[in-house]
Amino acid sequence: MVRAELSKLVEKYMEVLNMKCEDIKCMIRKAETMVKIRKKIDKLVYQLAFIYSSSSPDEKKAIEEVVDALINAGLLDTIRWNKALADTARWRSRLDGSRSI
Repeated sequence: MVRAELSKLVEKYMEVLNMKCEDIKCMIRKAETMVKIRKKIDKLVYQLAFIYSSSSPDEKKAIEEVVDALINAGLLDTIRWNKALADTARWRSRLDGSRSI
């Protein structure tokens, strides 16, 4: 499921990047599509980061491969990935802290 979704996102991303717009309607449609793709990628990245923060070494390796593919496709950069990891670590520490109260 993730592979199919990721493939579809990469395909759509490349299609939008190569879209030639002559009028404002086309530019707006291109911008809206880019925002939708970015939201889906961000959601996927944060889900992966959340799993990564508490997974086994084998799962981490698999997630690293997906992240590397996203980076190589130009859909993600290491800064964004590191931010997702830091955010999820902070969320997990809050969850763990709230349980001990």
